[in-house]
Amino acid sequence: MFKQSAMLVIGAAMLVSCGSGGNDFNDQFREGFIKSCEQASTAAGTPADVATKVCDCSADNVMENYSAVERAQLRGDKVDKILDQCMAETGSAQS
Repeated sequence: MFKQSAMLVIGAAMLVSCGSGGNDFNDQFREGFIKSCEQASTAAGTPADVATKVCDCSADNVMENYSAVERAQLRGDKVDKILDQCMAETGSAQS
């Protein structure tokens, strides 16, 4: 569910935040990440409340642990690990 759209989420978040500087970039990246994550997740059949919890957690993790340059370079495996961690933390792990 979540992992199938990991690259879409990062790509969309980067596009949303292009052209911004400083905190604007960070705010727009986070907003774009969450919006893209929720859209992709619910389109894949994840309940909206679950998508919101996991996507918020994932965005917080990305914002706290990766610089802007690192965020731009995030790829599937790293994003999958972030999503897995957040699914476990929020009690939303796939069975």
